[in-house]
Amino acid sequence: MSSQIQNAGVPVTAPSKKQPKLFVVGLPRTCTTSIKAALQELGIGPCHHLLDPMFQFERIAKSAALLAEPNKEKRQKMLRELFDGYEAALEMPVSACVDDLVEMYPDAKFILSYRENPDVWLKSYEGMGLDVRGNLYRAIVYFMPGAASSSDLLRNWTRKYNRNFGIPDKPCKELFYFHNNWVREVVPKQKLLEFHPKMGWAPLCKFVGKDISIAGNRPFPRLNEKGYIAKVKHLSMFLGISFYTICSILLYFAVMFMMSLDTSAWSPSNAQSWGISQARNIQSTICSIGLDAGLAQGNASSPMAASAVWSGIGVQKGFAAVR
Repeated sequence: MSSQIQNAGVPVTAPSKKQPKLFVVGLPRTCTTSIKAALQELGIGPCHHLLDPMFQFERIAKSAALLAEPNKEKRQKMLRELFDGYEAALEMPVSACVDDLVEMYPDAKFILSYRENPDVWLKSYEGMGLDVRGNLYRAIVYFMPGAASSSDLLRNWTRKYNRNFGIPDKPCKELFYFHNNWVREVVPKQKLLEFHPKMGWAPLCKFVGKDISIAGNRPFPRLNEKGYIAKVKHLSMFLGISFYTICSILLYFAVMFMMSLDTSAWSPSNAQSWGISQARNIQSTICSIGLDAGLAQGNASSPMAASAVWSGIGVQKGFAAVR
């Protein structure tokens, strides 16, 4: 079965026979997207990465849940289900479950991607703007399933280190040093490669057993999703704020509407029908905003379009809950 790329909330179905034999276990913002591209050029794949392709909402939610799961047996079962059909896996939840993966896949190899020092790593992480882990961001995007799950994923990532190892519950220098040393301790030395893209093709090809001639004269991939992530975050916040603003206006007019009704003619069903109708109008409007923005970019499946569609779904779910 061929891989179906998930776009705007459509589930990803990976091939069902391959099992992971390679894990890239560096922290987020350690060039994992570039390494994924390099592995694919060497013929290794499919590769599991929650940021590529974007909008893997179902997988993000499952990853967030397994990071919060304290029961080892249940957590490992969730990991197997998540990585079934993939030859390699990178980024979260991989980097926070290295001990589980070493136990589950004894024949697998591990690549520890890294930044030059903790200051460079923190600057890269903090340079993406408002922390997705924060309460403010979580509140703004609460009714947007994909954005809310991303917030949960990053929250549960640092909480797992805090819960298991006493590391501060935030991206910090202590986390940087601890994680890299932890990986060196739990992964057998002969199965571990510490790697930075500046090292080029040679050490990577040797480690994964591929002839360097496959790479040819191509430069090592240098990808950076930082700007892309920032745009998605900003759009998610814009749509979230728009949702709350519209709901406030809607509530005001709902109160005015009920106050203007003849009490003898008023009934809960009237107000309910009117509220549902307005919710659908809001959903349609927000979806249109994103789709128009996507079409303006020449891509109806752009981050703007997809995020807006999911914001509209969030509106609909919010009013369904009120019902």
